[in-house]
Amino acid sequence: MASEPSTGWDFELLHNQVPETPAYVAKWKSTFEANCCILSDSSYHLRQRLGIQKILEIRRFKSTNLPYYHESLVALLEAHDQPDPERSTHKYILIERDVDCETPIREPDPDHEGQWKLRWKAAARTKSGELKRMANGKTDADDLVKLVGGWPTDELELSRLLYPTTEPGPTLVDLIVAAYVTHNSHSKYNLFRRQCYWYAATVADVLESEFQPRRLRQRYDAALKQSSEDSAKCSDQQFHPKDGSWNNFNIHKVQPGLVAEIHQEFLKERYILMKNISDATEKALAQVRAREEAERRAEADREAREEAERRAEADREAREVAERRAEADREAREVAERKAKEIKEEADADREAREVAERKAKEADARIAELEALLKLQHGTQSSKV
Repeated sequence: MASEPSTGWDFELLHNQVPETPAYVAKWKSTFEANCCILSDSSYHLRQRLGIQKILEIRRFKSTNLPYYHESLVALLEAHDQPDPERSTHKYILIERDVDCETPIREPDPDHEGQWKLRWKAAARTKSGELKRMANGKTDADDLVKLVGGWPTDELELSRLLYPTTEPGPTLVDLIVAAYVTHNSHSKYNLFRRQCYWYAATVADVLESEFQPRRLRQRYDAALKQSSEDSAKCSDQQFHPKDGSWNNFNIHKVQPGLVAEIHQEFLKERYILMKNISDATEKALAQVRAREEAERRAEADREAREEAERRAEADREAREVAERRAEADREAREVAERKAKEIKEEADADREAREVAERKAKEADARIAELEALLKLQHGTQSSKV
């Protein structure tokens, strides 16, 4: 799919996908999927953004200060901020199998800033019937996940898987799916077969089957028991060889066939998860685009209506201007007609005055002529008398 800009990506929504308080891994997976499905982004960008939430290390630990030598898994997540790829944050994710009768409590280590230690809080004493059910695999396992402050300081490190940032490695999605399918494969707690030893080791083994990490797992020397902050400082004396053991009794052994089966389920579940998320986000993106298209059309209709209204207003103003001009022309014609009429009337008055003057002149000329004739007649009579 061609690259295209995102229309509704919420980085913080995806960035905060690890619970701060213990949560069941099945709930973790369903919540992660639901939160991703409400994002409106193309599947191309979604895979890009999920891909930058990388798992850098996976370490397994054994706690000797708990009566059952509890084992757990801690993953180091590096998440890059999408607006600023150069900025990243590190989170430590604890994954473990527990059971209701006993609860490990993790608290900050005052001697090591950013790290934590584990103590055991005894719950009500397990009844013999409940213990029998745990041994027979009839008790629901509590497979949990939560954020912790760092690597534990008072536990034995059993193994370490390193995933260089320059090579393909697991992402947060892979960790979620591995924890989920491992839980689904055997969701009942079995004291001798499917306990915390089996769960932590199997989650790590499934991810190791899919990716090729640098694996550190050497013998342990009690005289040099210490936790290393830097992977480069790892020595042959830093890892406990008896993972899956209790008081030197081997409880859990790796079962390659079972790991292979769970790995196949991992591949299927990851494909289904990513397809569900991609389909949902593509659908959400299509809905966003449809809304944007509808908004663009509505905006175009509004602009068209406004343009039509502007044209109608311009036509109305043009008609008013034409009417005003026609009215002015009519008034000008009326004024011209009045002036022409006045001029005509003046001309008629002048003509009549001239005619009157001419008649009077003619009358005066006629009287003068009569008077002259009368004078001549009188003069002629007088001359004849003389």
